[in-house]
Amino acid sequence: MLEGISANLCWFSLLELDPARKKVWVSAPLMVLMLTWRGSGRLVVQSAGEYPIDEGENSLFLMTPQMKRHVLSDAENPLAVLALGITVEFADGTDFFDRCRPATVPVRGESRTVLSDMLRKLYAKQPAGNRRTEIEMQCGTFQICAEAMKLCPPRPAEELPRRTERCRKAVEFLSGRFSEEPNLEELAERCGMSRTLFFRTFREETGMTPGEFRLRRRIREAQKLLLQGKLTVSEIAATLGWESPFHFSRIFKRETGFSPGDFRKRR
Repeated sequence: MLEGISANLCWFSLLELDPARKKVWVSAPLMVLMLTWRGSGRLVVQSAGEYPIDEGENSLFLMTPQMKRHVLSDAENPLAVLALGITVEFADGTDFFDRCRPATVPVRGESRTVLSDMLRKLYAKQPAGNRRTEIEMQCGTFQICAEAMKLCPPRPAEELPRRTERCRKAVEFLSGRFSEEPNLEELAERCGMSRTLFFRTFREETGMTPGEFRLRRRIREAQKLLLQGKLTVSEIAATLGWESPFHFSRIFKRETGFSPGDFRKRR
C-alpha cells in the first residue's frame, strides 16, 4: 500500500451566477467538479470549446488544474451550480490530477449519475458540526476523488515531467515549510547539486519551478484556512508568509479568480 496519500476537499460552494457579470477567465490549482443546481448557461473552456449547461445530460463538468474557463448564466433562467475543489496529494506534495487529463469535460452516463449523487449527499452534510459528520465528509471526499480518477487517463509521457526523484529532499522541505522564502542554494545543497543544475532538475521532475511549487502549496493552504473561518485575511497572509494582506489578496485573486473575502463567502 502506498503511504502518505491524502484526498482533500479544499472548497465546496453553491454559487449563484449573475447573468450580468463580466466574462473573466479563471483557473484553479486543483481539480474542480461543477454540478448544475438549477438554471442554464454555457461553459467556455480555453482551447477546448464551449459546452451547454442544463439540468439534464449537460449537468456535470470535470475541470483539471489550471484549465482556463468562464461560465455564462442565461438571463431568462439564471444559473446556480454546486462546485467543489479536490486534490489527491502524495507525500511529496504533488497532485495526482496534475499528471492526467479528463477524458471529457462534460461527464456522461453512469459516471454522471454516480458523481452527481455523491456531490448532493456531501453538500447535504455541510457544515460539519461534529466529529461523526467530519468523518462522513472525509469518506465522501475519498469516494468522489476515486470516481473522478476513473475519468482521468494519464497524460502522454512526453507531456509529463520526468520523475528521477533527485529533488525529493527539496520537495519534502518545501512541502513542510512553504510559508518561508526558499533559498535555492540551500535546496540545491540538500540535493547535492549546483544551483543551476538543481533549478533545471526540479522543473524537469515536478513540472514547476521551486517558486511555482511553493505558491501552489500556499494557495491551497490559504483556501483551507479561509474555509475554516478561524483566522482573518490579514492573519492568514501573515501565517503563510506574504508581506502584506494586499499582496496576498492580489495573488490569491490572480490564481483562483476570487478575492479571499469572496472565496470565504462562497464556502
